[in-house]
Amino acid sequence: MRIRELYQPLSEKLNAGKTANHLYEHGALDTKDFEEIQQLSSSHRPTRAAEQLLNIVQNQTKHFYDCFLDSLKETDQLDVHQWIVSEGL
Repeated sequence: MRIRELYQPLSEKLNAGKTANHLYEHGALDTKDFEEIQQLSSSHRPTRAAEQLLNIVQNQTKHFYDCFLDSLKETDQLDVHQWIVSEGL
């Protein structure tokens, strides 16, 4: 999992609202976490919302991580997905 080493650039690029919505719709994210991320996203704190989501991803299972990667593809965040799965930025 490369989230930890890419944390800072990901927190600035990740659209946490869209990603959290996709994860929630597919049953991977619970209501409490979803609502917190959406609130941060809608209160013009997108970096904080991304940090919240990345913290969740880091503390979850491999299955959740795979769902997260799929969500990036499904929400047209292919550049973010590529950062994570490639060898470097």
